Amino acid sequence: MNVRLKSEVSINWKLKWIKLVGYNFSPSSFKDWFIGRASIPLVALEKLKLFGLNKEVNELMQTVQYISTTTRKIEKISFELNSDLLYLSGLILGDGSLPITHCKEGNYGYKVLISSGDKLNLAYVSKIFEINFEPDKPLIYFRKNDFGSSWVLQKDSKVIYRFFTKLVGICNGNKAKNAGVPQLIKNMQVASVAAFLSGLVDSDIGSHGGGMGCTFRSKLLVDDLIWLLGKPGIKAKNYGSHFKENKYIQHGFSIPKSQIKAFKDVLEKNYLPKRKDRVLKLYSLAGVP
Repeated sequence: MNVRLKSEVSINWKLKWIKLVGYNFSPSSFKDWFIGRASIPLVALEKLKLFGLNKEVNELMQTVQYISTTTRKIEKISFELNSDLLYLSGLILGDGSLPITHCKEGNYGYKVLISSGDKLNLAYVSKIFEINFEPDKPLIYFRKNDFGSSWVLQKDSKVIYRFFTKLVGICNGNKAKNAGVPQLIKNMQVASVAAFLSGLVDSDIGSHGGGMGCTFRSKLLVDDLIWLLGKPGIKAKNYGSHFKENKYIQHGFSIPKSQIKAFKDVLEKNYLPKRKDRVLKLYSLAGVP
């Protein structure tokens, strides 16, 4: 590859590569990349595509299993959205957030937060994180503020944060006003979408008006969910908007009772056969015997 790049790009292609990376690093670090003493940053690998190495970089990325962060933590990274990760995506979109916080010395902290009234369910969610990312065990704690009280699962990880924001496409920070179903998930088949919908049920969708539903600050999310449920033929609806405590607008999302059996069948067929506890919860939320 070195000979090829000297011929096709420039004899000084390495210097051009350094400039494209866009941040400063020592000459010894750069040397370590080539002799195998240090891992090449992903941002640097990505810049090699500008030299016509798209195929080579993509093939190399498919072999990556673990990522070392600047804090020297080693974390597993997934290159496919399995049912566990789609379930987590639903939880995060429904009752979670992906904030960036200011830390000491001008650095930033990247977090994944999921809140729930059920501590035991967060313990189950913690195991999903451990299996799929192999990180240190997420922190679970009780939080009480002006908005109420709940149990919170917190995982501090730039790698996992970027997985859900960059790969899955969940918007970061306080996503309440502009949240939507990520395009990646909207493009999936019904069998894959079921795990994502199950995460939403476990987070934000509850018993409502004889069926199931909830309210969101984002009208886009309501519209997206109505469209997404329409893929398997389930007729959900927007039941209107109202001011929440005279502070902000909430948009209503509802799955009528007549559609609950069809919704249950989709989840049970594609995601919940081995999770009878989730099926029972779905029944209890919807009032289905």
